[in-house]
Amino acid sequence: MFKDQEKKYVLNDFLCGGAAAMINICILYPFYKTIFFQQLDNLTWNQAALRLLKEGPNNIYRGLLPPLIQTSATRSIMFGGYGKTKLTLDNNEFINLTIIKVFISAISAGILEAMMMPFERVQVLLQNKMYNDKFKHTYHTFKVLASNHGFKELYRGFRVVLIRNCIGNTIYFNACDRFIYESKLVFKHNSVSYHFNNFIIGGILGACISLLIYPFNVVKTRQQSSIGGTFQSGITVVGKIYSERGKSITQLYRGSPANCVRSLVSWGIITMANEFLRDSKIFLYY
Repeated sequence: MFKDQEKKYVLNDFLCGGAAAMINICILYPFYKTIFFQQLDNLTWNQAALRLLKEGPNNIYRGLLPPLIQTSATRSIMFGGYGKTKLTLDNNEFINLTIIKVFISAISAGILEAMMMPFERVQVLLQNKMYNDKFKHTYHTFKVLASNHGFKELYRGFRVVLIRNCIGNTIYFNACDRFIYESKLVFKHNSVSYHFNNFIIGGILGACISLLIYPFNVVKTRQQSSIGGTFQSGITVVGKIYSERGKSITQLYRGSPANCVRSLVSWGIITMANEFLRDSKIFLYY
């Protein structure tokens, strides 16, 4: 009976994480595209927003399906994988330090998340106007990449994504677990103040983490914007971008202000929605 209950709570973590991400991506997708344009072509936010508007309403949500699937799946894996690993470690008498359990669980979740990278890869190509005539939709992009360039092409930039995920998850879960625990002690459970505080916790963490790992996303975007040919390492690509942008560190962060705002809102929504769904136990009633 206890094992069945454990399985239900682990499944609940997976479902809540995925549902929270789905809500978030549907709201913020147009904003994501402007940041993508900045990362790819070194545009200002105004230039990126103008390009998005020029593409027309039919193309604003072009490429939504890959991030909707990928983000929902990765956040499901992130929260569910973290919850499952931590539950396993909590039952392990040989690991007593909570910080070690959180660290191992966060790294494990980051590794599992990276398995969903092909959706991120396809999203980059569908958002890039260079490929508007080459790729029709998500399935077509997968088919062309896999048949013409092999399965490995879907994982171009894997190491950069893996490092990014592990760094972000470790910081997020270590801080979020602590702050939300304190939040439950201070605010009335399920009150507006409690949920708003969770939004603030997630938002601030998301903004800070996004700033830290932003160069990884710039490198990943450049790597995944090419098809075929040599797989260049992250070090090689960051060197090229650094030279192209006048050997300026600050230029590597072009687009980071908009990304921080997006991450603040995005991770605020995800954290608040995830905690709300977990607390309501909506997915436990089946």
